[in-house]
Amino acid sequence: MRGAPARWSRNKASCDCIKSCLSRLLGVESPRPLRSRSPGVSKPGTCQDLWHRRPEKQAGPTGVEPETLYLGAPQSCHSCCPEPAVRRVPAAATMGLELYLDMLSQPCRAVSIFAKKNGIPFKLCTTEVFKGQHPSKEFFQINSLRRVPTLKDGDFILTESSAILIYLSSKYQTADHWYPSDLRARARVHEYLGWHADCIRGTFGVPLWTQVMAPLIGVHVPEEKVQRNKTFMDLALQQLEEKFLGDRAFVAGQQVSLADLMALEELLQPVAVGCDLFEGRPRLAAWRERVEAFLGSDLLQETRGPILNILEQAVNKKVPTPPPEVHPSYLASISCF
Repeated sequence: MRGAPARWSRNKASCDCIKSCLSRLLGVESPRPLRSRSPGVSKPGTCQDLWHRRPEKQAGPTGVEPETLYLGAPQSCHSCCPEPAVRRVPAAATMGLELYLDMLSQPCRAVSIFAKKNGIPFKLCTTEVFKGQHPSKEFFQINSLRRVPTLKDGDFILTESSAILIYLSSKYQTADHWYPSDLRARARVHEYLGWHADCIRGTFGVPLWTQVMAPLIGVHVPEEKVQRNKTFMDLALQQLEEKFLGDRAFVAGQQVSLADLMALEELLQPVAVGCDLFEGRPRLAAWRERVEAFLGSDLLQETRGPILNILEQAVNKKVPTPPPEVHPSYLASISCF
């Protein structure tokens, strides 16, 4: 418009950019070619501001925390979007995806990190184990096993973190390195995940239980059990280094896979309560640095906040005491240490 103020022109450009983003999300391709972006800060009123906004709270089922809606970002359609492009997911493929998670849980963090890293929109239904929300009648209708993580995709419900990660990777066609199409590389991922379930899952969560959970329900774990579990952790770390990493950069080869994500979040659990597993293990420490550099510090800080603050929360008596009805199941878990 002739004689239009500069502010009007800038706003019109932003509107055009937002319209282009919406068109791309709905599957109507814009004739404008994609342009690469360099890291930077989002600008208000741009297409990046539209997609990278604060999560929206929505009402969740009774007994479960309100849902948080996470929106995936489409690829950049305008030079106003300064951050690296995120893979676009068709809107029809993401409708109804809900993830029931507790960020104090290792596998829950792995699922959340994977979904956000790959731009997969989902509703986060926070289900806090310490508050005893997982055995509620409402959650039982979703998952009769009463465990997190749980995925609900329309009328399809899936449990177990490995299965959920593979499902998300396959449905949303994420980058091949996560779940390789190469037969041998994929076999390496499955090999690790099988060993992980046997030798990692029941071992590396014990320090959190002994230092935080057990005192909350008035239980003291004998020192000999604590030391025995430490011996098991040391053996598992040695096997992880020698067998599953070896001279490779990552578990399945030279790129990050689902196996690396599952492993790292599990190892972080004892680290959060003061057990420095990486001290004196330079190969393992270097692997951790590579994985975290790939995932990005902002995403990790956002996801790991609750677990990294758990000791401080416990000291200040801010960790919720589990309700009496869940004490028997917790006692049974502690007795297995």
